[in-house]
Amino acid sequence: AAAWPQGSSSRCQPRWGLAAPKRVKMKTFAPHVVLCLLVGVVHGGEVDVSVDLSSNEGLFDAGNHTVGQGGLSPKLMWQGQVDAVTALRPGVMRLFVQTFYLFDDGTFDWQSLDASVDQIRATGATPLLNLCFKPQNMFPIINQSNCAPNDWDAWDQLIGVLGSRYNGSGFFYEVLNEPDNLLGGGTPYLCGVEEYTTMYEHTAKALLAADSTARVGGPAVAFVDSDLLPALLSFCATNNLRLDFVSWHFYTDCCPWEYGNQSRMVRELVDAAYTPPARQPLLVVDEWGPGCGGAATLGFQPCFLLEGAFQLHSTGVAISNFYQLRDFHVDPALFKRFLPTAFAIDTEISWNYSPICYGLFDFQGHVRPTFFALKLLSRMSGTQHSVSVTPSRGESAEGGVHAMATTHAHLAMHSLLVWNFDAQPATVAVSLVSLAGRSLARCVKLDSAPAGVLEENSFLVPQPAQDVSPPDATLRFALEAYGIVYCNVRPRTA
Repeated sequence: AAAWPQGSSSRCQPRWGLAAPKRVKMKTFAPHVVLCLLVGVVHGGEVDVSVDLSSNEGLFDAGNHTVGQGGLSPKLMWQGQVDAVTALRPGVMRLFVQTFYLFDDGTFDWQSLDASVDQIRATGATPLLNLCFKPQNMFPIINQSNCAPNDWDAWDQLIGVLGSRYNGSGFFYEVLNEPDNLLGGGTPYLCGVEEYTTMYEHTAKALLAADSTARVGGPAVAFVDSDLLPALLSFCATNNLRLDFVSWHFYTDCCPWEYGNQSRMVRELVDAAYTPPARQPLLVVDEWGPGCGGAATLGFQPCFLLEGAFQLHSTGVAISNFYQLRDFHVDPALFKRFLPTAFAIDTEISWNYSPICYGLFDFQGHVRPTFFALKLLSRMSGTQHSVSVTPSRGESAEGGVHAMATTHAHLAMHSLLVWNFDAQPATVAVSLVSLAGRSLARCVKLDSAPAGVLEENSFLVPQPAQDVSPPDATLRFALEAYGIVYCNVRPRTA
């Protein structure tokens, strides 16, 4: 809920703000600012990428790393983008079930909520419902520190009604949103450990009693080092309470490799609570992305999306939702129902009077280049192959050139995605080891500032086709700063 502080325009400053302008506790993230300054090295130059097409690194499902929508309105905020989102083949999409989906008497406005749920399902995705509402009859006083309803039986009944409504659908349910956030976070809960685990226990049990196919998790913390995360893991493991996933959020304007560092940290917490081979909860990062600090740098945000998704996937995060699908102006009256007046005013200022650049689509529904980065990633589902990059940057792989390679067996096609998360250009040579025979590579480059008519081929610019044949099956191209190229490689028929 804070405005951008003075002097925080650097990309290496974590993002501040409200329910997506994100807030940061400096005691937690000040070391990360220093880290960003230290590792902002220049790579560039010549880079060799080797892809072993005979290797099998398992299946990569790009739909697990897609996009979510912020809790800004009960309206169908991205109705005009349903077809475009469907083309991304999303797997799981997050929806904020805010207080504005409830009537004043504490019952659900099913017409509104069902429409938002159906919008997600129309894309082929499974909804992840973040439960961050406060029924006014159970929370008559607006106070973010009040984490318990005045009637637990009424709460359990309401949650059971929600579970019954979508019984058998296998939805994900996330208990609260950023309940560790001191500044409101756009949602009305600020909980201690005991308060949160009590809320989780009531909510999870009521959901599972109504729908055994429900997948329940949390705590959707704003800060990965929050006490709530290990407390929830320990509480559920000790009490044999279902915990299907653990979730957290992180925003940064510079350092997408931090997603990998954080997921390794959370994996250690999970291993400590659920010693393998015990069934472990999935790792979920359902709000992540850059702020607007890097938006002025051409190509930065699209390349950030690929680098962040790469870090999340390669360190074991099962589901991630980039924030967000479409930017949207808010109705301040809706937020005054459940936020203190000062927070409601900050919400209005943030979304109605300030520059905002988070969405794949802008306020008017115009597509931004970041959408096409996610579209290229969506083409990568298939059998993943091992990739090596020289020069290497070690385990943290901070910046520089990265690549992914997969094979789509039913299409008899290999896909290659290469990006340069660096402020310097790079010349890239990609060796396709074990390529079966003479093939043709068709590539596109992402143009983040196309001229003329803004249609798909303006952003995804076709490049000259390249013949590749063993034993020296090599693709060559130049990547500008934050450049992205995608290629598909198929056997040549003539």
